Amino acid sequence: MDINNQEINVKTLVTGGVILAVVTLLFVGIFGLRTVPEGNKGVLLEEGKAIGEVEPGWKWVIPIYQDVTTLSTRTETYTMSGTQSSQTIENNARSEDSISVKTQEGLNSQMDISIRYRMKQHQAQEVFSRLGGTEAILEKLIRPTAREEIRTAASTYDVTEIYSANRSDFRRSVEKDMQDDFEEYGFVVEKVQVRNVQLPDQVEQAIETKESVTQEIGAKRKEIEKEKLEKERKIIEAEGEAEQNEILDRSLTEKVLTDRYIKALRSGDVKVAYIPIGDSGTPTFVENLNGKSTNTTAQ
Repeated sequence: MDINNQEINVKTLVTGGVILAVVTLLFVGIFGLRTVPEGNKGVLLEEGKAIGEVEPGWKWVIPIYQDVTTLSTRTETYTMSGTQSSQTIENNARSEDSISVKTQEGLNSQMDISIRYRMKQHQAQEVFSRLGGTEAILEKLIRPTAREEIRTAASTYDVTEIYSANRSDFRRSVEKDMQDDFEEYGFVVEKVQVRNVQLPDQVEQAIETKESVTQEIGAKRKEIEKEKLEKERKIIEAEGEAEQNEILDRSLTEKVLTDRYIKALRSGDVKVAYIPIGDSGTPTFVENLNGKSTNTTAQ
């Protein structure tokens, strides 16, 4: 009887063990499977601490004890804008999120900024350890860095350099400083765009008036320069014609003119012939019937 009981207990234990193993496998299979999408890097966590990186694909972890979080390695765009629109919301922008700055003259201005950035490969564990997940990256790195660098740059630029359409120097300055800051945290800044610069109405009107006057002056200068070049062209052309006439005048000696006249008579195209008369009153040459001419002046 005792042997039978022992056999039953062993079978029960074995069956229980098998059932427990199956349940555990099912639990791990269902609740321990993690997926890292393409364009992302996974960070393997143990009790919330980053211990490694996971490539895109499937990853089994120990539920409760382990987990996997993902960080994008694609190029992302974050926009800080005061304009509420579906486009800015889709780009992760927050409403009324434009940046307030002061220019070199102390004028207040509002502007929007878009940052195109990406996380470096094999930096996911380091980034998560220092900053945290996606939302933490926005709050700890992107937003404060953008505000700080654009305000610092604006304080060194004249308002007209920031407000005009050609604000490339200002934009490049902000971009360079942000690249240095992001590099320290394992990110690459690909492009920074500054737009929708807003100033007090009176200041905007004054700048626009100044730009309009500057454009008119520039157009007038171009017109004057064009007239000056045209005048110089005509002078050069006239001088060339005068020089050509002078050379021609020097080359047309009496002998040359006489030879040309004789050739014209011989061609038969001349209907009326005028015979040049020398100082003595006699013809300077006589045209014979055989087509030969005799220069009487030389006699």
